[in-house]
Amino acid sequence: MTRFVALTGCGPGDPEGIRTATVLNAYVRARQAKAVRQALCHGLTLVGVLIALTAPRLSTGTIVMAATIFAATAGWAILVDWSAARRLARLMDLHDSPDLRR
Repeated sequence: MTRFVALTGCGPGDPEGIRTATVLNAYVRARQAKAVRQALCHGLTLVGVLIALTAPRLSTGTIVMAATIFAATAGWAILVDWSAARRLARLMDLHDSPDLRR
């Protein structure tokens, strides 16, 4: 979902521009979290393919350990991405509320 919010810093409701800076900071962090998640998931996929190709030479314990580490890493990246996007949405809702537009 695309959403547009007009951010005006140093206005009457935000004389020091702190609210606007907070929303912009949350946006940058959300984009960084998404980029990290995508890079990690792509990298884990490539390593997973390499492990699958060499699976006959690896022990079952090694494969299970690798799968566990992959799942934990991907889960962490997804959670960080979701958390950053949720924080951004919450801050945008606060910034866009009528109480703050004075």
